[in-house]
Formats: sequence, structure tokens, C-alpha cells
Amino acid sequence: MKYLQRFKFLVLLILVMLIYGGNVAAQTPHHYNYQNVGLITNNFPFGMPAGRAVNWIFLPGEFSLPSPVPSGKRITKIYFYMSTTGPAKTYTNLQIMMRQDTDTAFTVAQFDPGPWDTLFVGDTTLYGTTNQWMGITLQRKFNYDPTKSLKVFVGQCAATGNGGGTIRMIELPGFRRVWSSGGCPFTPWAVFDARIPNFGIDVETITNTTGSEINIPASYKLEQNYPNPFNPVTKINFALPKAGFVSLKVYDMLGREVAVLVSENRIAGSHTVSFDASALQSGVFFYRLETNGFVDTKKMMVIK
Repeated sequence: MKYLQRFKFLVLLILVMLIYGGNVAAQTPHHYNYQNVGLITNNFPFGMPAGRAVNWIFLPGEFSLPSPVPSGKRITKIYFYMSTTGPAKTYTNLQIMMRQDTDTAFTVAQFDPGPWDTLFVGDTTLYGTTNQWMGITLQRKFNYDPTKSLKVFVGQCAATGNGGGTIRMIELPGFRRVWSSGGCPFTPWAVFDARIPNFGIDVETITNTTGSEINIPASYKLEQNYPNPFNPVTKINFALPKAGFVSLKVYDMLGREVAVLVSENRIAGSHTVSFDASALQSGVFFYRLETNGFVDTKKMMVIK
């Protein structure tokens, strides 16, 4: 019995080490540009506690290892080759966006203006392991054309946890990287260079025309809360045809802010937010949505 218990403990320990210690150590991207190549290491954007954003451009044909990406594929996961090991880091409002065109370099000291496809927005925890790939599964999938350049934007608003977050990079010709001067909101720094990360992607065959399982609304919309009147909880639905920073706040009859329901970047799609008015007295209130230049306000009533 004692030996059986020891065996079970060892099996459990190995599983824990594989899941938490190794992170994605056993994983290799389907396609990548370099693996542990380059003498440069950099902690932008993952190693910056106060937040940072970086814009890279990868040229056609650069994801050639162990074989070139065939046509008719979409990206489901991205990878960075890490040069340091550290405890898990939790990132606030991690943002990943992509777009493609025929450019081969950025305009000096400017983020690409887009339009972008937002593929990941939210808080998440990542693990960096020395000389291993760190993977991030996308919330939306991106149709990839191997004949065009791929522009990638990754930013995070804050990071907690010590160590880790340093990626392996290589210096190539051209203006290939632009980064922010700080955290959110991201402002491009007035410098640039030609450094790109050891970067990889997982792909799958495109099975629909949009490349995404998310139904994108045709227009912005703020719906009437339901139920209304309510006591004390109601739901508010809104629709975004395009990703962006969303502000959804509640005000009283005098225009005083009484609650902040959303103040963050959201991906395109339909969203639902719950509002608990337990702390408020009976009365009429207004909720206001602002995003990407769209503004709408509706009235709701609390009855207790």
C-alpha cells in the first residue's frame, strides 16, 4: 500500500510539472521563422509590469520552418520563443491584433493605423520557460495569406508576477518593430528598429469565409436593459461591428456617475453586461455607451 501511494504521488507530481512547470515546453508551432536564433533578448511587451505594446511586421515566406505555410489556412494560436524562465505572469487587458498588406516596413515611429482584426482581448496568465515556446490561443481565428506581410500588434496594460517575459529576437533589415512609450493608452515611441521575435503560428484549414466563429454585427447598437423596471439586477446588451475601447457607465438624474460597467477594450461581437443596483435608491437612471465615436444613452428605472 505504501509503495502504491508513493507511485500515485509521483504520477501526480509529474503531471503538475508538465502542466505548470513546462507550460508549452513540449509544443512547437506548426510554422515559425526562427527557433532560438539571434543574440538579442527583449522584455517588450511581456516583461514590463506597467504595460507595453509592440508592433511587428513579418514578410511573406518568413514562416518557412519546418515547412512554408500553405494557402487556405487560418491562424489559431501564436508563439514566442522565450529566453528566460520565471513565475507565471498575469496580464491585464492583453490585446492581440493582426492585419495583412503588401508593406515591407513600418512608417518610422508610428503604429500601423489599421484597420486591424482583434483576435484576443482580456486578462490572462502566461508562463515563460527558457529556450521554449510560449503559446497564446486566439479568441478569434485569422485567415492568413502567405503571399502578404503579416502585421502583429501585442499589448498589455499591466503585469503582475516576477521574472520571465523575455523573448528571443533577431536583427533584420528595415523598419520591422515599433513599440509604445508606456502602458495603456498605447502611444508609439519616437524610435524604431529592425528586431523581430522568434515567432510561430498554429494553423488550420479554412472552413468558412469569415475565419471566425463569432457573428459580427453589422452596426453599433445599445439595447434597452431587461428587465426594466428592475430590482435589483438587470442586463444590458450592446453590439460592436469593430473592436475598440468601450465605456459603459450609469448616471443619475443630475448627471452624476454612479457606476462603471465597462472600461476596457472589447472584441467585435455581441456583449452582455449585468448591472446590480442594490446600492442605489429607487429612481430613474441613464446608461451611456461610448466606443469608436459611437455614443448612445438609454433610460432605466430602479424600483424597490
